[in-house]
Amino acid sequence: MLATQPTQMKVVLAGLLESSSQPYYEHISLFRNTRVTSARISIDGTTVLGANALDVANSPVQFNAGITIDATEFGDFLPLAQIPYRIGFESQQDTGELHAPATAIPTCVNPITYPFFLERIPGTSWPTEPPPNYQALAEFYYKRPCMEIKYPDFWTNAPEPRCERNDWRFWNWRRTHWPGQFLLGGNVEQTQINWAGDRYPTTLAAPNKGGNDFNRNCLNGSPSGCEVVEGPDRDDKLAKAQELSRGFAYFTQTMIAPSQGNNTEWRLAGGETAAAFGSEFDDGFSPIPYVRESRRIRAVRTVREQDISRDYHWPQGGWPPPRAPRFPDSIGIGHYHFDLHDCAGGDPFVFPIDYCNPPPAWANGKLWSLPYQVPLGALIPATGLGGPTEGFLASSKNIGTTHITNGAYRLQPTEWQIGVASAAAAVVSLQYPQHSPRYMATNHEPQFGQAERPHVEALRRLQQVLVRTLRSPLYWWADVWDSYPDDPNPAAAAALFEAAHMVAADEIMLQAPPSPPPAPQTLTMNFDPEAVVKREAGALIILRTIHTMVPLDTLCSGTAFIDVPCPPDPSPNANFYSWIQPLKNAGALITNQAASCPDGNITSTLFQPNCELKRRDWIRFLVLAKGIPLSAVGSRHYSDVLPGDPDFRYVDAAWKAGLVDKTSGTFEPDQPLRRKHAAIMAYNAMRKYYHLD
Repeated sequence: MLATQPTQMKVVLAGLLESSSQPYYEHISLFRNTRVTSARISIDGTTVLGANALDVANSPVQFNAGITIDATEFGDFLPLAQIPYRIGFESQQDTGELHAPATAIPTCVNPITYPFFLERIPGTSWPTEPPPNYQALAEFYYKRPCMEIKYPDFWTNAPEPRCERNDWRFWNWRRTHWPGQFLLGGNVEQTQINWAGDRYPTTLAAPNKGGNDFNRNCLNGSPSGCEVVEGPDRDDKLAKAQELSRGFAYFTQTMIAPSQGNNTEWRLAGGETAAAFGSEFDDGFSPIPYVRESRRIRAVRTVREQDISRDYHWPQGGWPPPRAPRFPDSIGIGHYHFDLHDCAGGDPFVFPIDYCNPPPAWANGKLWSLPYQVPLGALIPATGLGGPTEGFLASSKNIGTTHITNGAYRLQPTEWQIGVASAAAAVVSLQYPQHSPRYMATNHEPQFGQAERPHVEALRRLQQVLVRTLRSPLYWWADVWDSYPDDPNPAAAAALFEAAHMVAADEIMLQAPPSPPPAPQTLTMNFDPEAVVKREAGALIILRTIHTMVPLDTLCSGTAFIDVPCPPDPSPNANFYSWIQPLKNAGALITNQAASCPDGNITSTLFQPNCELKRRDWIRFLVLAKGIPLSAVGSRHYSDVLPGDPDFRYVDAAWKAGLVDKTSGTFEPDQPLRRKHAAIMAYNAMRKYYHLD
């Protein structure tokens, strides 16, 4: 959750957009107060070519674009371009979601909210006046909030009580300035109010209906059923939402206070908003509402509840996985629960949750998502729907989600990653005209030789830009992060960050250990960079690196190693047969008689899959599997791998192929291989395979 003073955020954003010190400054043109009036579409109706607009002086402006990106709050460009989209709550028949209604409810759209800023100055008294129509609003909307804000822990899902009737939680939830954090902080506190309230009964005497959520908004439908916030009268409809917030501001000043009485020390912080947004916004309110849900494109890939919900992936009596199933075309990550608010269209009782007294459904995960990825296909319109689908990318809450999953993907951290990725996809597509976003998002699965390699190569190029240049993660690794200012070895941290996310994107290295499956409760989101790689895991990493996964039923005609039998042999080592045997058949597993394991020597008939993999064995296996030629003599590159070493020529070949670190003076051939080293070398091989930088 990011809550900050608008004046500070304005400085940050202005610095990003307007500073000539930014490396991309010369490529950006800003058109402020410019309103798009129509889309420019190709003659055949298939491609968006840009947009027509009016600037602040009502003069026409024409934008010609190779890729047009819609990052509007309501998805306003979609109807202008006639791009097919969804609105509201889809039916279960349409999405297959467990908690979707039997019949679609187009007018059920997550509410908008006009946040406002309050400031508290101890010892003062500020007069307050109710806005017009306050009594009608108060009777319908304003109920005393349940003040305790303690959501369950995202990782353990352990419930915590929310209704301790601690009024200051209401104030602290989005507090943006607290003097206690500063040596000379004065005595003025500020907080942002964006209070949905609870849709379920609380432990208080009266049910809590809500705060300043304007849940009458919708994007189409009968005006008697909702306020359609589009068209020429949009400003009038939004004014009603702001009126609701004005009433709630008065309510907070007169009905919510630590003393259970009037709190005249609280006032609207008009100076803060005026300094940030201009003198016309000197009333303490945001200039535009917070929009939770917009039109959503009918996408190449629509993220559904079953893709990311704990409920779908939590076996009965079992343990939930640490992350949602993988999207091969990941362009970012996110995590938030399915946060759905009451809506105008009669929101069905989706999640049976009493926040103050959670029933067993809470523990069973019906409300929570798993940490998820953002698929590139969700940003691209599907074809065959009658509207233009090329030259366009969705880039906000308008991506291919459902009403339910929008409740998770709409959160700002995920939305920011979507924005970063859409811009990167546009740039890569324009740099490589044959790599359209659609080209990158299709024909990339299943992996290991069965996907169309040019499509995968294009996707990996985009993913490399995201990880290397924009430092945007692709996979949920909890213990691998980018370098930070006081990192003792920033280059190593950055290299591992890039490698760990790229080998995950290509499914080369995921959860460790790969097999046999560990106890579910031991699964984590850790990459475990210092963990030692065992011989069986190393074989799997190499097989995936060369993209040669072979179906098991074509292999079981014999075994090269007596300790790696062919299934259905009951030995646990039979789990490793499908990736060890193909490497042996390809001549990539020449054993080194000098190497040894704690439980005995490696021989021509024993693979010792559970032994630690030495760095010399790994580089030999990798060079042979990749078919890298060995020179007749070779060159010395490391002080501890001399010409007399049996693996000297393999290390030399790996050096020349760019698979190993060329900055270190030693190779440490007899040290165990660790996952961080395997990731970097596998990534180097992957870059060669896909012709990446």
